[in-house]
Amino acid sequence: MLHSRRQYSGIGSNREAELWAILWAVEGMRSTNQQNITFEADFEQAREVFLNPNRFPSLRSLSSTILAMLSDLESWRFAHVNTSRNFPATRIAASVTRDNRTQSYVARGGPYWLSQTLNEEKRLG
Repeated sequence: MLHSRRQYSGIGSNREAELWAILWAVEGMRSTNQQNITFEADFEQAREVFLNPNRFPSLRSLSSTILAMLSDLESWRFAHVNTSRNFPATRIAASVTRDNRTQSYVARGGPYWLSQTLNEEKRLG
């Protein structure tokens, strides 16, 4: 909720988009001095870049930037989460894509269904 204000264009692949999303998340946590962070995502393609960087030379700069920023954080980890378990993020992404939203409506309080969805996830969490 702190950083739902960013959009990217001109991304060449899903793999690159996943890396940009990670960079955005890391930047946000770093700029707000967050600690003990768990990044949850289903980014299998980005994971592959970090595990096998030599296979993706065109993404080396971006992945190196992410790793450098992570080194500034005191305590962090990545956790793989299936898309079906991260329902609020999936629903936000679907509404942005479907409705062609270019401005962040989440940062302004979100649509009526968002708080219900987040509260339900918290309850089930």
